[in-house]
Amino acid sequence: MTGRPLSRRHTLRTTAGAAAALTVAAAPPAAASATGPGPGPERTGKPTVVLVHGAFADASSWNPVTERLQQYGHPVIAVANPLRGLTHDAAHVAARLAAVPGPVVLVGHSYGGAVVTQAAATAPTVKALVYVSAFIPDAGEVLGELAARFPGSRLEASLDPVPVPSSAFTDRVSSAAWHTVPSWTLISGRDRGIVPELQRFQASRARSRTVEVPSSHLPMYSRPDAVVALIRSAARTIAA
Repeated sequence: MTGRPLSRRHTLRTTAGAAAALTVAAAPPAAASATGPGPGPERTGKPTVVLVHGAFADASSWNPVTERLQQYGHPVIAVANPLRGLTHDAAHVAARLAAVPGPVVLVGHSYGGAVVTQAAATAPTVKALVYVSAFIPDAGEVLGELAARFPGSRLEASLDPVPVPSSAFTDRVSSAAWHTVPSWTLISGRDRGIVPELQRFQASRARSRTVEVPSSHLPMYSRPDAVVALIRSAARTIAA
């Protein structure tokens, strides 16, 4: 993962390992995101939950989580992560956060964890960070180098590189909000994309409140109730 640039136009090899690690199940488009009018934090008494997806995905990857959170009365926004590189993506999410009234629980999955880590550093309304099978980089780190510290990932073997410039895994992280914002982490114990050892290391370093589930890289589908429970735990620490 250290020497190959990633792009939204990467394709996935149809191997069993790749499917287990990276495939996002199809979801109804109607529930892809909760960005339209609805009860805000001033109506519900709850902070807004903002969800940021990872690579090889879109906002619909959060559907099972979005639906459950809304059933509990949480305002939810599933942001469309542009996937144009860490610097660009973090700036896009930060701009979206600036338009959200009241406190925010900011949640990132996979590569989205790096995006929320950097975006929250310039978003004072973010009061809690939640990482779901995610990268949790520190300032100055590069995702490719971070991932290479712990062997066993099938991510690189699952990619067919194409000659399109991308800085997702080569951008250096400018700032890490988890130093000042409390965090919660869900570790997927059967993850073959971001290996569990890396997830545990990152969570420990960030002093996250941590739960671990026997899931692959997509606990939003295999363990949505656990994901929702962790987000709600973070939300309960915040007064809207």
